[in-house]
Amino acid sequence: MEEAGFDHVDDCCWQWAGMQQYFQIFWNPEERAEANICLCEQGEVAFAFVSVTSRDQSGQILRTTNFPFSPTLKTAPHVHWNHVPCERNCFHQILEDHRQFLSKRKISLEQLMVPDPEAIEESIELEMQHQIRHNLEAGIIHQSDDDRHFEYSTRGLLFLWGQFIKDMVRLC
Repeated sequence: MEEAGFDHVDDCCWQWAGMQQYFQIFWNPEERAEANICLCEQGEVAFAFVSVTSRDQSGQILRTTNFPFSPTLKTAPHVHWNHVPCERNCFHQILEDHRQFLSKRKISLEQLMVPDPEAIEESIELEMQHQIRHNLEAGIIHQSDDDRHFEYSTRGLLFLWGQFIKDMVRLC
């Protein structure tokens, strides 16, 4: 990432539902993008992925990632994902895929906001909160009895099952 002009901003960690997610956060004002390396650990299983994220002036979030699985929650309408194969693990390739993704959506560099390196961690947290709220409203999850955790609804379990089927078809 540093070879591509991205500077290290911070390291952070979130823990939830028995999973730890460790992030290294980078940014590049010329690309108007932030980049993350994420290590996820849950029990004896661990995997890593890379993502490049841009935000436009209208609030749209555009992300290219080699995250190896289908999302376990519905994506909020203002977030647009470009999934590349998880075998694509060279940052230069993922960054080029991100540029092509922006080009296909007819989004120019001038339409993108320059990330504030001091606010990237907070923007990740806000995005997680928006996604949870979106999934509560969509009926995918609901708050558990203790009001501090969330559980999948029946609708959410059907959504998860569909995501699992997508992963099985893609991996086979």
